[in-house]
Amino acid sequence: MIERAEMSECVETFLDDLPGAYRTVILMHDLEGLTNPEIARMLGVSREAVKIRLHRARRKLRAALQGACDFAHDDRGVFVYERSPSEPGT
Repeated sequence: MIERAEMSECVETFLDDLPGAYRTVILMHDLEGLTNPEIARMLGVSREAVKIRLHRARRKLRAALQGACDFAHDDRGVFVYERSPSEPGT
């Protein structure tokens, strides 16, 4: 549970650093489970705009996480997290 909390904390830090439009769509889609058409209606943008923002948000988040957080599977196949030495707060 501690590993999971630390992993969530790491991801949340980088989510907060995303530009507002990217953060909004990734939270609405991945955390709230809304569909692209639902998000488009709520934000007053096209479905294509939502799709592009979601793709860019995930790409930026992935790049940030790869540089600061080490994720792997342990010998039991459990997904684990380890802070990189360069990650803030270490």
